[in-house]
Amino acid sequence: MIPGHRGVLQLMAYIRLTIAKPTRGQEARLEELMRKLDALSEGRPGFIQSYLLRPHDDSGDIARIGIYENEAAAEGLANTQSWMALRSEIHLCSEAGHTDRAFFSI
Repeated sequence: MIPGHRGVLQLMAYIRLTIAKPTRGQEARLEELMRKLDALSEGRPGFIQSYLLRPHDDSGDIARIGIYENEAAAEGLANTQSWMALRSEIHLCSEAGHTDRAFFSI
């Protein structure tokens, strides 16, 4: 915990954001794979929380936000064989050009 804005204590976090559009007929599969990433993350050192999201529009996008204590925790999980296998499957059932970004809290 560190001093934050307006005197409130905040936890510094590292955020991973994925936004993907499933290929036709792969909507349920993409959601299932992202839920498996969530399940794989649970209880891992440095993992805080994750969320699966859908937009208000009809784009079909599915987003996942993963929140970690720091970059090392996120990288440690992302470099496991299980994680890399799921990410490969996500690529196969997503349209090209999906977004994977990382952010630090400020």
